[in-house]
Amino acid sequence: MAPFYGVDQNNKRSGYSDGFVQAVRHLEYPQFLWDKLPVSGTSESILRLDHLQPIGAHYASYTFTNYTLSDDALSILDEMLEWLVFRGLAEEFLEDSFLKMYRDSIEETFGK
Repeated sequence: MAPFYGVDQNNKRSGYSDGFVQAVRHLEYPQFLWDKLPVSGTSESILRLDHLQPIGAHYASYTFTNYTLSDDALSILDEMLEWLVFRGLAEEFLEDSFLKMYRDSIEETFGK
């Protein structure tokens, strides 16, 4: 289990600055992943992969939704975890890596 934190600031949370959210969208940090969740709450959220923790199998430990990640999305999540855990992407992983392609595209568009 890894928690999502809402980007929006309101009376219940301090939120995140626009600059930080932009950096997360550009994949500058391996522990953060920006997303728009299909459930009610905030309009944008940040997944904290550095807060991963196991949960029990008890039915009250989690709530099922009717949403699942696609195979492509799971592949991206796997790449993010490899980047975080191993502090980089393996050479053989880089050639077909979505993260490398995405980060190269961001660098070409916005510079370093």
